[in-house]
Amino acid sequence: IDVHAKCLIEATCENTFAALSYVWGKAKQLLLTNTTREILFTPGGLECVSSALPRTIADAIALCESLDYRYLWVDALCIQQDDRDDMARQISGMGNIYTSASLTIVNASSVPDTNANTPLPRFSPSPMTIHQHEEHIRDQNIILTKRPPFSVAVQKSVWYSRGWTLQEFHLSKRLLFFTDHQVFF
Repeated sequence: IDVHAKCLIEATCENTFAALSYVWGKAKQLLLTNTTREILFTPGGLECVSSALPRTIADAIALCESLDYRYLWVDALCIQQDDRDDMARQISGMGNIYTSASLTIVNASSVPDTNANTPLPRFSPSPMTIHQHEEHIRDQNIILTKRPPFSVAVQKSVWYSRGWTLQEFHLSKRLLFFTDHQVFF
């Protein structure tokens, strides 16, 4: 995905890109197919179908823009879902995709029904709250929060329970985890 041109492009080896690692779940989502191909490869095409973009993908695109990553690889939009040859070629090369990505964005939400429509936690406004205890001591406000450490936060996520994500975790150079309570790099 070219996040500036808001469309899909044919990538080259020279492109620096981020990859998204997330859980599809049962969410209905926009896919690259023969039917959607023309609009998705047209500059501005993603804006034309923005209401069909799952929230995780829309947030990842916005995050790439804010981190100055021009390109983002997302399986649902970068593998043609109704082309068996493309699927076989891309799936067999997914190890190379995650190894080549300069950053992998991970939606590690622990919400039980996490899916492609789950926002990146802590990235965009969400109804989740962090319970804080506040004390005022000698002109100082002390705020305590109870947050799980990285390993616990990730292991509680739906993402951690999926087989596909195991290779994405081990092959990625850099991972940016969005968990329910905080973000880890």
